[in-house]
Amino acid sequence: MIDEISFIIPVFNERETLPDLLKSLGVLLVGVAKSEIIVINDGSTDGSERLVPDSVKLVNSVKQCGYGASIKKGLRKAEYSKICIIDADGTYPPEAVRTLLENYRGEDMLVGKRENIDLSPLRRPVKWIINKFAGFLTGEKIPDLNSGLRIFKKAKAMQFFSYFPDGFSFTTTITAAFLTNGMTVNYEIIPYLKRSGKSSFRPIADTKNMILLIIRNTLYFNPLKVLLPLGVFFAIIAAVVFGVSWKMGEILDATVSVLVSVAVQIFVLAFIADVVKQNKN
Repeated sequence: MIDEISFIIPVFNERETLPDLLKSLGVLLVGVAKSEIIVINDGSTDGSERLVPDSVKLVNSVKQCGYGASIKKGLRKAEYSKICIIDADGTYPPEAVRTLLENYRGEDMLVGKRENIDLSPLRRPVKWIINKFAGFLTGEKIPDLNSGLRIFKKAKAMQFFSYFPDGFSFTTTITAAFLTNGMTVNYEIIPYLKRSGKSSFRPIADTKNMILLIIRNTLYFNPLKVLLPLGVFFAIIAAVVFGVSWKMGEILDATVSVLVSVAVQIFVLAFIADVVKQNKN
C-alpha cells in the first residue's frame, strides 16, 4: 500500500457527484499513513464548493481557469510526494482508485487504463489513430493517452511545471513529458463508468488539435524524433528526383538543390533543438 499521497480533484459544477467521490476517497485513505484531499473549485456556479467538508482542503477560483490550471494549483498546495489526480464527474468508481493504490510499486507514473469506454463509432477510430501516432512519436506503447485517473511522483511532474497547459490537454502533455524523458510509466486496467450528458467531441477540430499537441510536445521534449525522419524524407525525395531526372537525361538541378537544402536545414535544426533541450535538462 502506498505510504503517502495527495489527491487533487478539479471541480466545475459537479455537485451531483462530488459528495460521493469525497466520501469514497475518505474510506479508501483510512489505511494510508499520510494523505490529503485537495479540491480545486474552478469557478463553479452550482455551489459545488459548499459541499466540501472541513477535512478536505478547498481552493476556490473566482472564474474558470481550466482543467490543467486547476491541477497546477493543486500541485502547489500538495504536501506529499505522490500525487493522484481524479475527475469529479463520477466516471471513476471507488474500485478504480483502489486498484491504483494497491498496484502502485514506486514507478514515476501509474495510469488507470479505462475499460469499457463508451465511444461513438466515429470517435473510436480517431482515438486509435491518435494513440498510435503518440506511441510512434514517444517510442512507447500508450494504452490510454488521456486518462483522468493516475498516480505520479510530484518531484518528477514539477520538472515540467512551466510547460503544463491550463486546458484539458494536461494529461496528454504529462504523459508525453514522462515518456520522452525516460521515466517509468505503467498502466493498470480500471473500470470506467459512462459519463452523463452529451459529448462535446468535435471530430475534425479535436482530432487536429490533439495531433498538433502531440507533435508540439514531442518537438519540445524529443525534437530528434520528429525532425530527423522529416529530414530523411526530404533527402530521399532529393535522391529519387535526381535519379529519375538523370535517367531521363535531364537533371533537375534547381529542384534537387532545393530539396537537399531543405533536408540539410532540417538536420541542422534538429541537432540545435536537441542541444537546447540537453542544456535545459
